[in-house]
Amino acid sequence: MDDVVIVDRVFGADRFLAVLNFGAERTRLRGLLPEGRWRVLADSTATQFRGPDPAAPTEIVGGMQVEVDVAPMSARWLAAP
Repeated sequence: MDDVVIVDRVFGADRFLAVLNFGAERTRLRGLLPEGRWRVLADSTATQFRGPDPAAPTEIVGGMQVEVDVAPMSARWLAAP
């Protein structure tokens, strides 16, 4: 998990997260994303960015009981709805 960075920013009423995996291995995050539904603004694994995942998620639910899969060498930008 040392290779994963989560940046949490608040701008007025808007909240954004950046989840960055600098490691060479797929990582599963458990309970590290704040509660709530997060809309995916961009995901480097999506095919639109020449990534390998045609089914990259458009929404992620955070919280203590949730596991989030993070691809190796990837970045995902999220916004609270």
